[in-house]
This record gives sequence, structure tokens and C-alpha cells, in this order.
Amino acid sequence: MKKNICLFLIIAFIAIITSFQTNPETATERVQANYAENVEAFRASIDTYLALAQMKVVDSEALYKAHINCRLNFKKIEHIIGHYDEQYVKFSLNGAPLPVIRQEPDSIRVVEPEGLQILDELVAEDEPDIEKIVEKLSVLQTSFAEVAAYEKRRHLDDKRIMEAMRSQIVRVFALSLTGFDTPGSGNGIAEAKAALQSMLNDFLEYKNDNNAAAKPHFAKAKNLFEASINYLGNNTDFDTFNRLYFIRNFMNPLSESLLNFHLAMRFRLDSAERAATLSINYHAKMPFSNDFLNPYYYTYLKPHQDNEAMVKLGGYLFFEPALSTNNKMSCGTCHQPDKAFTDGLKKSRSNHSEGTVLRNSPTIINAVFSSRHFYDLRSDRFENQAADVIKNADEFRSDFDEIREKLSQSPEYQKLFNEAFEYATWSETKIDQYTITTALASFVKSLRSFNSPFDQYIRGETKEIDPQIERGFNIFMGKGACGTCHFAPTFNGLVPPDYHENETEVLGVPADTTNTAIDADEGRFANGRPHEAAEHYRHSFKTVTVRNVALTPPYMHNGIYETLEQVVDFYNNGGGAGMGLEVEYQTLAPDSLGLNLEEQAALVKFMGSLTDDSFEEYVPKRLPEFEVGSELREVSREVEY
Repeated sequence: MKKNICLFLIIAFIAIITSFQTNPETATERVQANYAENVEAFRASIDTYLALAQMKVVDSEALYKAHINCRLNFKKIEHIIGHYDEQYVKFSLNGAPLPVIRQEPDSIRVVEPEGLQILDELVAEDEPDIEKIVEKLSVLQTSFAEVAAYEKRRHLDDKRIMEAMRSQIVRVFALSLTGFDTPGSGNGIAEAKAALQSMLNDFLEYKNDNNAAAKPHFAKAKNLFEASINYLGNNTDFDTFNRLYFIRNFMNPLSESLLNFHLAMRFRLDSAERAATLSINYHAKMPFSNDFLNPYYYTYLKPHQDNEAMVKLGGYLFFEPALSTNNKMSCGTCHQPDKAFTDGLKKSRSNHSEGTVLRNSPTIINAVFSSRHFYDLRSDRFENQAADVIKNADEFRSDFDEIREKLSQSPEYQKLFNEAFEYATWSETKIDQYTITTALASFVKSLRSFNSPFDQYIRGETKEIDPQIERGFNIFMGKGACGTCHFAPTFNGLVPPDYHENETEVLGVPADTTNTAIDADEGRFANGRPHEAAEHYRHSFKTVTVRNVALTPPYMHNGIYETLEQVVDFYNNGGGAGMGLEVEYQTLAPDSLGLNLEEQAALVKFMGSLTDDSFEEYVPKRLPEFEVGSELREVSREVEY
């Protein structure tokens, strides 16, 4: 009898311990349990997919279904694994189906793409290459098996769970609904639904953990989750899906509601110093807020150093011809405010008699939001770009010793530098390469444009928009595939959801309008970085923003097109390869987009709605004076640009 009682107590004790282990008490623990379950489901779906591909007689329909199921299972874990391990997702799980450069000690190695996106292309082919699919799936299976055990016990916290959900909102509208994630299957709407449903399941774990202040925000976010999932379920056609309505009415308000819930629950927040190191400002209400991206992430400048005096000084320096060796060229020569800081030339003029430089001048509005600069991405930070222009023999043809000597002849400039760099102690005059490029960076950082008529509408600040603009945006983000390279909300090549890396594209831009030969400019391939001299970067150029694009003709790096209508026609016809040119590594699909004239006109109308033309105010009314008798100029004069 005593033995039976002891046995009963032992069993009861084990049951109690097990109940604690299998029934997590906190919302965070329950989210962790959900994640572990979804990780295992994804791992198992890879196994099933591979087993079908390895059968002697492959059932193509069953294989395709297994692929779709595998991707849907990935979408259930993407918000967490993508937020915690961005690089692993990029290189192994769901990166773009393009070659990747790996730098070796003495050479470069071109690595073929791995993961679900390349599989999405392979499995959707009319005659799938089963051997290639098995190869890619085997790599995926091995890769994920190595991390699955860790992922199932990964420690999560409330702060990062909320951030992960808000990052996933960006993935949904910028990557899933544009077709970027599903280049072969086009199953982005269903995947967006799976992603949101998984996030809702996690969010519901906080249902009973609310404080009084958080309850209304929880209820609103829950309703928005459910409404967005319902909308995706009822609107499944890729070409007709109303992305503008979806973002404006569901994604933006959901992002704001999750932020309000986060704040009301008093979950941990980043310190000001930590926040300054992140590309995303998680205090911004929504992805289309004008403070969504953190400009300081992309420059050497830090918030505690930046000030109004530095911006003012940078503005003077931007329009100062004394920065060039012949005192005739300033940054404003090629970046003119009335042209959205471009110059309207096919190729920008040089600082000597040979005429022009290799390319034209792209806008510098929002240029701070770039991880790399110039059309060929040869510069890492804006400060380095400014130094390149100053030293370049075709541009300013100057150096910082020469500039320091010139600016030191101006008591007014000396005063401006002292005020802007009051914190600096390493230089008596405070005029050197660091202060010059930092002041220029501070000024360029101030040139931001997220307040166009389109922005005001999508944020819900205005109630009406031209139906043609709405249609154009939906084409841009859908059928036209523009949004798969010009990512929202920057509409440039900075890749969501973390916006850490700039993309370049091979478009096959012709040398002239006869369309008989590709432009000879080799772009990124010839940027001077040995590890990027890879064939797939030949004729590859930075994806620049289409914000304010109506003000910046001519278009393309060589200014070949005078109108946006011509640009849209070029893309609609499949770029250079679509026009019959030999472009081996073109990243733009060579097939026609099939846009009719009305759809093309709507695209142009939408791009025009991104115009925010209030930039004349950035031009100083005069430049600082130099000492009387200086060969630079005796008194201040009106700025010319």
C-alpha cells in the first residue's frame, strides 16, 4: 500500500512538473512555444518536399503543392527568425535568387543563390529541373537542421516580439504583396495572409496579460489583424489587389496600434544611444512616417554631434565654389534645388575642358538613406562620397589642404566652423576633412522628402486621392513589378525590412535611342572594388529613388530618356534584353510586363504624386564673406547654381 502511495505521489509530481513545462505561464513563453512548434513544422515540410523531389517518378503537381506548403510554413516563423537572424534568412533561407559575392583572402567567389526564392523560380518552370531542385532542397534541409534545434529554444522577449511583428508588416506590403518573395509562383497574397495569421496567433497570447492602459490598443490591433487577414482571403487576384487600400486601412494603423500597445505595456525601450545605431526608428508610428528611418544609421554623424549650426554651415559649403580648385564649381552646380537637386543634363559637366563626367547627377533628396553611394556603389558613406568628389580630377580636382587654406581666409567661415564643432578639441581652426565632410553630411541629411501628396494620403492625413494615382500605385507595387526593385516607402533600392543594403540592377540600358547596343559603362563591375569585379555586376547600377522623379529628367545613368513615359515603355518591353540586346546577367525580366497605355499613364501619374517640391528654402541667400583683397571674392555675393 505504501509503495502504491509513493508511486502515485511520484506520478503526480511528474505530472505537475510536466504541466508547468507544457503550459507556459507568460505570454512570452507561449509565443516561444508557438515558435518552436512552427519551426518544427517548417523543418518537417522541407523533409516532405525533398522526399517528393527524390522519388523515381516525380509528381509535378504534388511537388508544387509541397513547395507552397513549405513556403507557407516559413512565413509562420519569418517575423521572428527574420528579426533575430537577418543574415541567415538572407543568405540561406529566403534571399533574392541572385548570385552572392563572398570575398576570399586572395580572390572573390561567386556563390549561387540558396533558399526558398530560387526554389520558387525552379519549381514554377514549365519543365522543372528536378536535379537542381533536389540540390537546393538538400542544402536547405542541411542548413536548417543545423539551426532548428537552437531556434526551438531561442529566448524571446516582449520588446523584440513587438518589433518583429512591426518589421513583418513591412515585409508583407513591400516584399510579399509585390511578388518579390515569390518570383515564380506569385503566391504572395496567400503568404501575406499566413504571415499575419501567425503574428495574430502570437499577439493573442497577450490577451490576458494586459494592463488597463493597453486593453484598448490590444483590441484595436486584434481587430486590424483579423480585418487584414479577412481582406487578403477575399481578394486573391494579384493584378487587381488594392495595395493602397490595404496599406492605408490595415497595415499603417496596425503598425501604430502595435506601437501603442508596446508603450502601454511598458515593454523595454531602446536607449537614445542604442536607437541611434539602428536603421529603423521603432518609435515611428508607421512605415510611411517621415521619421521611419534613422538617418544617423547611414552616416558617421551622431545625434549628439548634429546641430542647427552644422546644418547651416553644410548648406553654405554645399553651394561654395571655393571647394573646387578653379573656384567655379560647387555641389550645387550639379545638384540644383529647382530640379530636385539634379542638373537636368544627360551627363554632368566636368571641371575641365573635356566636357562631361561619365554619368549624370542623381537627386540627393533622401540620399542619406543609402548604405552605398554613386551609381556604381563605390563609396560606403556620404562623407566618403563627398571626399571622392572633392578629390576627383573630373569634378572638384581639389584637396582638403587647399580647401582649408581657402576657407581660413574667411573670418565668417571660421566662426561658423567653431559654432558647428564646438565639441571638437583636436583642431584649433576646426577646418579639416572631417569637419567639412561632416557638415556636408549634416546638410544632405536635412534634405528629406516624405511629405508628398501621396504620403499624406497613405498616412490618412488627407481623405481623397486621384483614382489614377491609386491605380498607378497598385500597378507599381503589383503587375508592373516596379516595387520589387524600388522598395516602399523610400522607393529606392534599399532593401526592406531592415533597409541595410542597397541593390544594383542590370537593366540593359542602351547607348542611344537606336537601341542597337548596350551602353558601354560597366557600372558596379568597374567601381574599383576588386571583390565586386564579378561578371553579374557588369552594367549594374544603383536603384535610385523615384521620389520627386517628375522633376529630374533626363533618366537613366546616361540620360538616354527625356520623359517618364519613355522610361515606363523601356521597362514594359523588358529592358535591353527585351529589345533584342545581348545582356547576359540582366536582372530585369526580359518578358513584356503587358501594360497597356492606360496602365502606363497611371504609373506616370503615381510617380508624379511623389513630388515634394519645397526645396528652394535650402538655398542660402548669400555665401560667407572672405577677407578684403582675397582672390576668392572680396564681399559676399548672390549664390549662383
